[in-house]
Amino acid sequence: MTATSLIGPVISALMLLGGWFVAGSQDEHQQPRRALVTLGQWVATAGLVLGLMSLPPELEPLQYSAAFAVLLLLGLVLVRGAGRNATGWTSTAEILTAAMMLSWRTWRRVAWSIAALIAGVGVAVWLTGQGWPLSGLLGALVALAPARWWMKCGWDRERAQTGVERALAGTLSGGAEWNVHEATLRGAPVKIEFEGGRFPKRLKFALPPGWRASSEDTLRDDVRKRLDDWGRPWGVVVNNSKRQVIAERAEQLPTKVSVPSTTSWEWIAENAPSPLAMYLGAGQNPASGEHYPVWWDPDATDPHALIGGRTKTGKSVCLRLLVGQAIMRGWLIIICDPKGADFAWAGRLPGVLYFSGDEAVNGLAEACGEMDERRAWVSRHVWSGVEGADEEPDLLKIAGQPYRPCLVILDEAAEAAGIGESDEQKQTKTNMSRLARLSRAAGMICAFATQRPDASFLPGETKANLGTRVMFLSDGDSTMTQMILDIALKTLNKLTSNVRGRGRVLVGGEDAVETQGAFVTVSEIKNRVSTLPPDSLEPVRFASEPDWRRVLRGDDTSGPFSEDKTSTTPHPQHSEQKQSDGTGETAYQGHPAAPSGPTATTSEGVSRDPLQELPFDPFEAFDQDQ
Repeated sequence: MTATSLIGPVISALMLLGGWFVAGSQDEHQQPRRALVTLGQWVATAGLVLGLMSLPPELEPLQYSAAFAVLLLLGLVLVRGAGRNATGWTSTAEILTAAMMLSWRTWRRVAWSIAALIAGVGVAVWLTGQGWPLSGLLGALVALAPARWWMKCGWDRERAQTGVERALAGTLSGGAEWNVHEATLRGAPVKIEFEGGRFPKRLKFALPPGWRASSEDTLRDDVRKRLDDWGRPWGVVVNNSKRQVIAERAEQLPTKVSVPSTTSWEWIAENAPSPLAMYLGAGQNPASGEHYPVWWDPDATDPHALIGGRTKTGKSVCLRLLVGQAIMRGWLIIICDPKGADFAWAGRLPGVLYFSGDEAVNGLAEACGEMDERRAWVSRHVWSGVEGADEEPDLLKIAGQPYRPCLVILDEAAEAAGIGESDEQKQTKTNMSRLARLSRAAGMICAFATQRPDASFLPGETKANLGTRVMFLSDGDSTMTQMILDIALKTLNKLTSNVRGRGRVLVGGEDAVETQGAFVTVSEIKNRVSTLPPDSLEPVRFASEPDWRRVLRGDDTSGPFSEDKTSTTPHPQHSEQKQSDGTGETAYQGHPAAPSGPTATTSEGVSRDPLQELPFDPFEAFDQDQ
């Protein structure tokens, strides 16, 4: 080997190292100089090509093979290193080296790449023996052939890197020293870990010099919005000690959550935070990306719910899930279904009072009658003279009370409010308002569903008492978002998916949580609960019996309905029953024929009701509290 033959390799090494150092230079603000980074990458790439072309041909085959492999490896490392500061734009060197890295990511790719490398070395050695001047360069092209298959992936990866760097540019990561133009041009230095080699999964970048801990929440929200184009949601952690931010893309919510496949009925029963808590679906914490079950808990938050959204978005399925849970717990369920079809399947299930079509308004009247009876029982209990009786106005918290929880379902509330003449419509709205204001203390919870909760049928006072809000889809309708959630659409992150059942849940005045509502079929509920014969259905006591029940029993329906046929006493099978639930507490099932409040006896032995002798309404204070 002569000194002349070493000139090319030496110049090549100088160019590789020089390009690497030049590309790593920084300005007075410790930021990379774009022009020098570009120059450094090209100098390093040219040095690699020159080195492959100038490998001494007089080397022995084994020596030549080793020199070729070492030069190829070190050259690629230095070219990649020269592009480490290429923030804010995508360079050819980055795309090429990314494709080469991707060609070694799996065992199968490793096998192909090793085979190509061996073939490339063999080609280079053979061509050298034949006297070809470009033997090293041609051998390198063969050795790097697998990378050609991953050029598109390399392009996607580096474009994603560039996009993230641009999105996080400016005062967020670069400090106030950069003006807007420079920030957009340069980008922010960000370390990115990719998922599948192409999609950003985890980011790490420095906090700006002037950042203060008091801006942490604002910083998290800003970072999430800037990263929306690469998936949602992002969990953002601020490390104050290291003055850096770590953002990691969380796993998205599943596009379907079903009962009992995803979540079992037994799991719901065991994990409910309170006896009244109802499972709604799977939610995702917008800050951490953590998945967790979403509960509507009337004991802990707002006792009534407003469910909204366009047709075919998931409202009826949500109501079906609530009905299914209430039936399996032995509750009383009053369903008002103006459309007359969606909940016909529940009419013959235990504990259900179903009112369809125009009779839906009778269902509201039945619910109000049930509420008034329960409130009267509480009133007599409060004034019974029993020690401590006047300390608890909440029916379900009174020991030994004979009532079970009651769920009132009103589907298509706007349709129900328009049934009948003006006087009947006014009474319907009054019943809706009374239920929303007063029913919780009587052991009743309400779920009203509608497409648009307009003030014409759902006044502000009524709506204010429906504190739990569920809105399905409707991402493009700012008016509907404002009406249902009372939150401006622009303040919310976009939903990560537009599948049915996807929406937002607002519980207890907290932030709206993206939720995938749980799906349950009618057949699943009916398979777990036996259908009742016509004579054993839950009695209707405060309104006219629905016509479908008369047809079911085979009664004569040719003439007008007789008020005498309105059921005012329960079927014997549904009389008051007490049974232990295995926890030492007493669960109440069935429906009492009449309230069994306290009475007093006069000196003449005549029973009297002390409530009737009160000079004031004892429930007035309770009404105001509710």
